[in-house]
Amino acid sequence: MTELSATRQRYVAVNGAWPEAVPTPTPEEAIAGCRLLLREGFRFYGLTAHVKRKRTFKITSGNRHTWPRRGTWKVNPRNWHNIVHAVSHWCFSSRYPSRTGVRPHDPGHAAIEKHLIEYVINQGWLDGKLKRPKKEKPKTDPKADRAARVVLSIKRWETKKKRAETALKKLRKQQRYYDRKLAA
Repeated sequence: MTELSATRQRYVAVNGAWPEAVPTPTPEEAIAGCRLLLREGFRFYGLTAHVKRKRTFKITSGNRHTWPRRGTWKVNPRNWHNIVHAVSHWCFSSRYPSRTGVRPHDPGHAAIEKHLIEYVINQGWLDGKLKRPKKEKPKTDPKADRAARVVLSIKRWETKKKRAETALKKLRKQQRYYDRKLAA
């Protein structure tokens, strides 16, 4: 039996932090989780400017990784492993940009990935704590909506009518003025 390299041993320990059965996140859970993981990852390194930055998130699917593209985080809700791994790489490369190209699976990266795995487990995300109850829109009667729109339209047109009458009154007054001046 061959011995594992130091990197493989490190990642066996890191991935051993995950429980046996890890549920697949819903798209909403994946976006909320990615947002919170980024915040926690940057706090791990003390990068407060990165914590406060506003980001946009969108769901992606297929053979795409969770990673920012053109300023938008594309999140693949395939599984928690991939989301945590990608976010830990992003946080590590933000903290140590020169070490990322040479050794992306540096011991420092393993430390942050393990921290984020423990964060996910301790926060109860695997138990569904990030799920939000679905908000149901109240069903309205379409005829009542149309009737309300008609009332608003009548009000708008009456306002326009009053404005037009006032403008015409003013113009007729001016017309009488100029008729008298031209007659003299």
